[in-house]
Amino acid sequence: MSNKHRHFEYIKNSKQAQTPLYEIYTARFLYNYLKSRLSFAREDEFMEAAFDLLTVSQKKYIITRLCAPHYDQDKLKKWYSDCKDNSSFHCIFYSHHNHFNPEKISKASLICLIYKYLARLAKKPVSGYFPEKKILHLKQLLKLTPADMQLIRFAFARSYMPDFDTFTGRWDEDQKYQLFPVIFDQPLKSISNCFTPGSPMVQCGLIKDPHGNFNSMFSPQLMVYLNTPETTLKDYLSEKPSAGPVYPLAGFVLPDKVRHTLTAMVKNPRPAHILFYGAPGTGKTELSKTLIKSAGKKPVFLKRDSNQEDNLGSLEMLSRVAAPDEVLIVDEADTILNTGSFDFIFGKRSLDKGRLNRFFDNSRRVSIIWITNRSWGMESSLRRRFDYSYHFKPFNEKQRARLWDTILKKSPVRKLLSGEQLKQLVRTYIVDAGTISKAVSRIAAQNPAQNPEEARARLCHLLQQQHILTHGKKPVLEKKSGKYDISILNTDKCPRALLNALKDYYTTRDHYQEQLPLNVLFTGAPGTGKTALARHLARSLDKGIMVKKASDFLDMFVGGTEKNIRAAFEEAADEDQILLVDEADSFLYSRGMAQKSWEISHVNEFLTDMENFYGVLICSTNFPEKLDHASLRRFQWKIDFKPLRKKDKMRMFKLYFPKLPVPADHAAQQLTALNPLMPGDFKVVYDQLRYYPPNKKTTSAALDLLAAEISYKKEGVQIGF
Repeated sequence: MSNKHRHFEYIKNSKQAQTPLYEIYTARFLYNYLKSRLSFAREDEFMEAAFDLLTVSQKKYIITRLCAPHYDQDKLKKWYSDCKDNSSFHCIFYSHHNHFNPEKISKASLICLIYKYLARLAKKPVSGYFPEKKILHLKQLLKLTPADMQLIRFAFARSYMPDFDTFTGRWDEDQKYQLFPVIFDQPLKSISNCFTPGSPMVQCGLIKDPHGNFNSMFSPQLMVYLNTPETTLKDYLSEKPSAGPVYPLAGFVLPDKVRHTLTAMVKNPRPAHILFYGAPGTGKTELSKTLIKSAGKKPVFLKRDSNQEDNLGSLEMLSRVAAPDEVLIVDEADTILNTGSFDFIFGKRSLDKGRLNRFFDNSRRVSIIWITNRSWGMESSLRRRFDYSYHFKPFNEKQRARLWDTILKKSPVRKLLSGEQLKQLVRTYIVDAGTISKAVSRIAAQNPAQNPEEARARLCHLLQQQHILTHGKKPVLEKKSGKYDISILNTDKCPRALLNALKDYYTTRDHYQEQLPLNVLFTGAPGTGKTALARHLARSLDKGIMVKKASDFLDMFVGGTEKNIRAAFEEAADEDQILLVDEADSFLYSRGMAQKSWEISHVNEFLTDMENFYGVLICSTNFPEKLDHASLRRFQWKIDFKPLRKKDKMRMFKLYFPKLPVPADHAAQQLTALNPLMPGDFKVVYDQLRYYPPNKKTTSAALDLLAAEISYKKEGVQIGF
């Protein structure tokens, strides 16, 4: 006999061991079977299951009563020792060929004794046992029928009695419906109703596979719940929310109308289904907890299982036991909600959408907040059943800044960061709320005040590693340089006028009903300062800048490049950053020059996204003559960059080499004679002189290097042989 889970064999508040409940259940089923006088299809298996219920003294009595008159003492002595093992005791009466063995023993007498013992055990009360109390609770909760309750008792008995499991496990579909009414003492129609799709057992997931064998038919969660005396059904189906700080509702990045709508819906006594979907790490779960607590209610999380059918069944039961002042949270609900997705490995859909739709229509007892990262697999019939939904997009720079302020509000790490350092963290590391919170908490726990510089370095390292994990590349650190003067640039339009136009655009763009972009085209030779001006504009506007080149867009698969172009515009819009596309002629070249159809598709995609973009786009090119004519009219600003003017060459020299003597006389004439001289040439020479020994860093050396840079442009570079 199985000895597992012996600690569940006690009556509540009783110190005396009682007959295990599963033995009483088994005795009742076998007693009904024997009482019905059905022919023994598997007589030996039935008898072995019955023997498993007998005590050692009862087995010895059977041997004494039936065998003593016919066998010698030696054999009886051996049989008495076999009473301790059920299989050995079974072999006394049945051979290995499953035939009744002893010729001198009456089978009828043996069955009569078994019947007597089963009847005595079956009459024992079960009302004081934990599982029986839980079954009665399930009856009240789910409106179970007597047949449903007998089925639960049957599953419970089979999980503990291996011989009873063997006896019943070989019943086929016909035998199942023939024998269930007998052992359950219930009508056949009541038994059949237990396995219909509309039965409470099937709807709540207690029966996983109505047409499967007994090993796969019942939910394993049911057995675990019945075997856990101290756990209520609500505690079993739910899990505690993760420990952590609860942020104020005002600290979440939400539009005011969304915040007010959600608060009103959660406070309203009328239950609602609310969907939070979107990018991971955007605070969906934390917002749910804060929203519920701010409404004066309690959040209850559904305990998730690897099987989505079990999850939905658990949710159906949990929604029945939840209190009116509680709101259910279904986190990671992708496998439940995305019934339209197809499993290509196993060739099946994730969940029956009809059952899910019925749950939405019938479960109006408490409000439920559903949290998922994706919504593309949801059926349209399910989407319209939500009372409210909100899409969480990745945080833009402004939202990340607000998030940092909320997390740092009560943290000692805040004192380590100046306003400029905090702004640099916000702009550089594009990470989610959870990453920021964990990094700050970890640094705060390491006494950062002792060595602030080291603490800041560790914080940056934690954020950088998570940024790499999320985006697959290191974050682009903003290079700061004081060597920039916008007035030195030689352009056909005033750069300051462009800066003022951009400021006006960001100030007034929300006032217009139509979302309009502001597209800028920079043309000119390499090194004339196009990219540098774009970065300066971003810094002056306190905006991030997203730099994209041809290598960031081009994809080896058909349609991949168009997808990357569209994603870049969407990312820049979500981040509210200036999008700088370098080498724009790679995508905006004249479609009349295209040789392949996909080349035209690239241009069309870029032009479409330019028109639909809600932000500032700056395109730079060295070859404006190659641009498609349709693209030119989409740029509200076009600025052409030219080499430095004579009067500005000396200013640029002083800007980059303030420690060197200013060129005079012949040296000054030599500097002004250098043509064409670009701002980029000074940057290259500055980087070269940085590694010169101090005695070699002279004005003459700088002029010679500038002249060399110009000579490279004039001579050109030969490619090939």
